[in-house]
Amino acid sequence: LFIITEVDEQINLADLQPIQVKTTTTGGQAMASTIDIGLYGLLQPDTCYWPVDEEYRLFGRGEAGSFNYNKWPLGDQLAGYHLNYMADSLVDIKKFITSPGVYALKLKAVDQKGNEAEKMVTFTVFDPTSSKLPLLTPDWVVPLTQEVKAGEQARFLYGSSEKNARYLVQVLTSKGVVAEQWLEADREQKLFFYPISTDMGELVQFHFILVRHNRFFNHSYFVSVEKPDQKMIVRLATFRDKTEPGNREKWSVTVADGNGKPLEAEVLASMYDASLDAIAPQQWMMNTAEFPWGGGSWGSGAFRRGETRVNYIDTITYYAVTEPGYTDLNWFGFEFFNYFGRFKGGGKGIRAMAPAAGSMSQMKKELNVVEDKTEIFEEEVEFNIIDDNSDLKPVSDETETEPSLRTNLNETAFFYPFLKSNRQTGIAEFEFVVPDALTRWKFMALAHAQDG
Repeated sequence: LFIITEVDEQINLADLQPIQVKTTTTGGQAMASTIDIGLYGLLQPDTCYWPVDEEYRLFGRGEAGSFNYNKWPLGDQLAGYHLNYMADSLVDIKKFITSPGVYALKLKAVDQKGNEAEKMVTFTVFDPTSSKLPLLTPDWVVPLTQEVKAGEQARFLYGSSEKNARYLVQVLTSKGVVAEQWLEADREQKLFFYPISTDMGELVQFHFILVRHNRFFNHSYFVSVEKPDQKMIVRLATFRDKTEPGNREKWSVTVADGNGKPLEAEVLASMYDASLDAIAPQQWMMNTAEFPWGGGSWGSGAFRRGETRVNYIDTITYYAVTEPGYTDLNWFGFEFFNYFGRFKGGGKGIRAMAPAAGSMSQMKKELNVVEDKTEIFEEEVEFNIIDDNSDLKPVSDETETEPSLRTNLNETAFFYPFLKSNRQTGIAEFEFVVPDALTRWKFMALAHAQDG
């Protein structure tokens, strides 16, 4: 029995939603059970300088360290729930969580056969409108916007439980670093926002760098910039639901904007055997976004872990042992693997197939005794003989032409990577010969204008 929950590690207080809980078997099938759930607030330590992965790597005590949420003691129980799954599966926690903090759901499920399962899920709730940090940490950065429109602002939360902490923020586009700024946080959470303009491209990268207690913290986030809604319509002007092998076709596509005005655009057109989608579905993707140049990541080599080495002096005396060797016998190709025991079997020969029950002569005899039950039917038919041969045509001496064999069995009828539509009409024309394959064809087209 397994307990499955869907909870994000970080949740905005304004976006709290009911949590779905279900129980399954080892094969992933839903299993009816009764689930008891408790909602708790976790008691945080007084100080915390190391994330659990670093604390374990450096000091070997990460499992019991101060940054491991699962090791923090449970506070007072805020709410209790009892679910009968599969009838109920949602746990509403919104009315019980009113402030930022680290919370835990403690679950215990029992199915109809008495099998039990337990699980504890921890998550952090933050409030963008509050200056209170949800947890004690020297480094706290959360992106609030991952996609914005030109003219809007990219927003981030940042903060630190340390006194006079300073973040260096860098803003990068495809042109390089466009802005740098120092941010301060004194045991608090703050909001950072940056305006996004149309000339910043489709991707903007933000770096947040903090150095505290000989520790280097680095965060990097990409923010996508939405383009203005520019609708483009691509239609196949020449359409035939049936074509014949070997036909020479001339088709055209039209490109227009959302108002039906013709557009000058580059068109990629192709048609292929539709049965290929059963093997690997075809899908075209076009991403014209330019990644910020040279904005990979920050790194630090100033803070390293010191290591010591102890020289080991070996004082143990080792004595060489000589193994006795004996003359080998010549087995003349017989493979003997020095196993203890005997091997029985072997030999060469031809294995014959045993005859089936009843010999062939017996079968022939059986065939001879089959009675002849053939019957003859007689029927009278009346017909008239016409002695007029005036309508008959003489047989031609010419032989009939043999049908041509199919040779062009291409799975792709055509692929035109660069077609250009007319500026006045928006029409792009192309020609192709239909392959000899008898199948269903799938037509695809992709177009883009100069302004994207």
